[in-house]
Amino acid sequence: LLGPSGCGKTYLVETLSHFVDLPFAIADATTLTEAGYAGDDVNSILLKLIYTTGGNIKLAEKGIVYIDEIDKIAKKTMDKDVSGEGVQQALLKMMDGDIITIPANKERQAITINTDKILFICGGAFSELTQKHEKKGIGFSADLITEENPKITVKDLTDYGFSTEFLGRLPIITSVDPINISMLRRILTEPKNSLTWQYKQLLKMDNIELDFCEDTLNAIAAEAYQHGSGARGLRSIMEKRMRNLMYESPDEVIDNSQVIRKCL
Repeated sequence: LLGPSGCGKTYLVETLSHFVDLPFAIADATTLTEAGYAGDDVNSILLKLIYTTGGNIKLAEKGIVYIDEIDKIAKKTMDKDVSGEGVQQALLKMMDGDIITIPANKERQAITINTDKILFICGGAFSELTQKHEKKGIGFSADLITEENPKITVKDLTDYGFSTEFLGRLPIITSVDPINISMLRRILTEPKNSLTWQYKQLLKMDNIELDFCEDTLNAIAAEAYQHGSGARGLRSIMEKRMRNLMYESPDEVIDNSQVIRKCL
């Protein structure tokens, strides 16, 4: 699953798990290393899934695992690569639907789990691959032409640093479109726990009614789009814009019966 940072890849998979009512675990590929080296080995992924089920192995064997930042385990060097190619090799057996035995430690006994029915979804930004699919027109003043839906092939991923054996366990390659300004504007207000709703509730505790005008919301969405960090950029912009209002407005309330209305 390819897509730029903040476009909703993790949220998409998590929502899928809620729809099908199956246990779900997120693993970060950047922390994984080959067994025997410092860091988390691939068995930690299955442990996270088992912990989400409260130790129910049978239920965990039907779960969904999302491995984020998968582009970070591409082969980087010709030497021994314990956090790149080594992790790919370690994941092969798990993703191939084999019976995995997780060794015992001081806190628990050995665990055996069948991964045949576990759905593995891998996601990453793959920014270099997106840039590769950009084309330039002819001439010194030609504009940059970008494909709207670049088709990433298995060869592209192999050249990026993934082994053919690893890609063979991931038969479906798809992408998530970047978030545009219109989507960012909707994210600000439409979700149940939207950022605007959160700030309204916080100020409501101090008897302050807060409203956001359309121009403000559009400006915040436009600024977040310029940052290029997707939906994650909205909170940092809101914090910066709301800081003075949040800390100065409560002082304007004289008594608890007074309600102040603020418009941003």
